[in-house]
Amino acid sequence: MFGSKIDLLKTEWLDVVFAHKNKKYGAYELRKESSAITTRALFIASAIFVLVFIAPKILSVIKGKLPEDNEVKQVEVVGCTTSAGKPGNTSATTGRAATS
Repeated sequence: MFGSKIDLLKTEWLDVVFAHKNKKYGAYELRKESSAITTRALFIASAIFVLVFIAPKILSVIKGKLPEDNEVKQVEVVGCTTSAGKPGNTSATTGRAATS
């Protein structure tokens, strides 16, 4: 059995199996093209698999090259009091930009 030289995937074997049967039924064509379809599916699935694992790295590289928006928020303080609880000089705090 191990020394057998019969290759079930070759088209000659398919011709023997479908010798007296209807080849237009569809099974003959499916078996004839199955190796090509399997190879194509393997390459497509491999490409998708690799893309899924590489996509986060690609996105991080793209995000690293995009300019970041440095938004500065300006906050105005009204009615600021000093540490003694009395209204004090608020000119030093009103013009300052706060970052988040």
